[in-house]
Amino acid sequence: MAEVRIINNRIDDQFEAIVGGDLLGGTLKYQLLRESDEVKGKVINAYHTKVAPEFSGYGIGSKLARTMIEFAKDEGYKILPTCPFIESYLEKHPEYAALQIEFDNVNDDTESEV
Repeated sequence: MAEVRIINNRIDDQFEAIVGGDLLGGTLKYQLLRESDEVKGKVINAYHTKVAPEFSGYGIGSKLARTMIEFAKDEGYKILPTCPFIESYLEKHPEYAALQIEFDNVNDDTESEV
């Protein structure tokens, strides 16, 4: 498999997996939440992860997840994992447990295509 590079596309609010220099292999979409009564501090809602079928099984979803988590950690964000893939990834990596938050009443259409 060709080299995979993950970039943070801040214009489209998504991390992108670039395969072989120019192919979009996957995305992790996020939303930076504003502080409110329900949201304390800086929160990133990771709500949709998708990997192109031809790149499935090469760990691209995990690379996207790791990059987003490291971004959150470095920038002081807590992670609201409304994407099932990201929630599962965090459960498998307890070293990131302190970054995860949950809202009891999050009502969002979430998807995962990993």
